[in-house]
Amino acid sequence: LATPWLPVADSYPLINVEEQRERNISMFSLYQRLVSLRTQYLAMQHSSYRAILATNNVLAYVREYNVTNSSIPQFLVAMNLGLQPSTVDLHSLLPTYHHTGSLKVSATDTQHSGPVLLSSLLLDVGDAIVVQLTTKQT
Repeated sequence: LATPWLPVADSYPLINVEEQRERNISMFSLYQRLVSLRTQYLAMQHSSYRAILATNNVLAYVREYNVTNSSIPQFLVAMNLGLQPSTVDLHSLLPTYHHTGSLKVSATDTQHSGPVLLSSLLLDVGDAIVVQLTTKQT
């Protein structure tokens, strides 16, 4: 067996990669979902960053790639950095997108995949979400 060069935490029998692979809600599974999203969509690889909202508790931005082509998915990333749940209206800040999006990733997994209402987006404490947006047809 190899000898670790750094100290090993006392909690290693409970907190380790093998244990995290078996759980849906873990740092390991979150990274897997984010990497999968990045490999699937151009907007998560080669896109512009546009800040939407920065308050004491909530940070939100959009990842946009080739916005002139409405068939290419764009993404909203929103994070609650506060100590209380927050509800925000992002629809008014995103006039070129439909009022609902599709949840792709939730860091805390408290929100399940499906439609997300941008006008009353609820973010739990410590949650960060990735929502696929749909561009309005002009």
